[in-house]
Amino acid sequence: MTNDHSNYEVVKLDMNLPASVRLITRKSFRNVTSHWHRSLEINFYLDGEINFYINGEKKRCGPGSVCLINSEAIHHSEVVKDFENKDQKVVGMTLLIGYDFIMSLVPDISNVYFVIDDIEAEIAIREKLLQLLRERQETQVEYNNVLMLSTVCEILLILCQQCKNSKEIIQINTQRDTERIRGILFYVHENYAQNLIQYEVAKKFYFSREYFSKFFKKYTGMNFKEYLTRYRLMKTEKPLLTTDITILNIALEHGFSDERQMINAFKKYYGITPNQYRKGEEVKC
Repeated sequence: MTNDHSNYEVVKLDMNLPASVRLITRKSFRNVTSHWHRSLEINFYLDGEINFYINGEKKRCGPGSVCLINSEAIHHSEVVKDFENKDQKVVGMTLLIGYDFIMSLVPDISNVYFVIDDIEAEIAIREKLLQLLRERQETQVEYNNVLMLSTVCEILLILCQQCKNSKEIIQINTQRDTERIRGILFYVHENYAQNLIQYEVAKKFYFSREYFSKFFKKYTGMNFKEYLTRYRLMKTEKPLLTTDITILNIALEHGFSDERQMINAFKKYYGITPNQYRKGEEVKC
């Protein structure tokens, strides 16, 4: 396991609580590029279908599904089917449980691999998540805080009853591959604005061109060019919404060769143009 945590998503928990509930809205129901963090992540959906790729393994989640992502697992997601109820503002939720809190209850957390093996456990966790989802939308903050802490502990109890030793689940080769893809993604994230060429990146990390393509797609669910384009687009979102920098300058500052290339990529992956996004239109892809 790498000691460099600069690649991690920094998860902000709710106030002083050991966990955070993020509502998944129509606007936030979209593809997410590969990342990882120390928090335990549990996703639950009321509508739509989405594929999660967790350390290279695919898991489909639909209405009522619970998707568990262990600490430091590399994961990304892609929308498979849009939500059917267009009037429903909230289509799901993500529960993030802080690593330090879990470690205070499960000291051997680094050797523990949480799973949801049976239907009864999944139903029990789903009921807890539904309860959190309902209460999260209420206005009684103090009551919500107490409920969240209680519910998180109950969910962890269910998970601990099914947890397995990570050495039984994760083979040494898988651990080594995880370290390698983390290094590659960190390099891409740090240099996305440069003219990155797949062959040169493969060479830098001692891969043949052919094996790099297969390896990268296994862990990210997409080829190198698509991942790089999607990551560049994601980084353009903030300046589009918070500044008046021209589309051309944003494009050039984020690795696109010109304005047209960025506009075409935006239309392909978001279904709208950068200007439409800047004006507040919802992403359609």
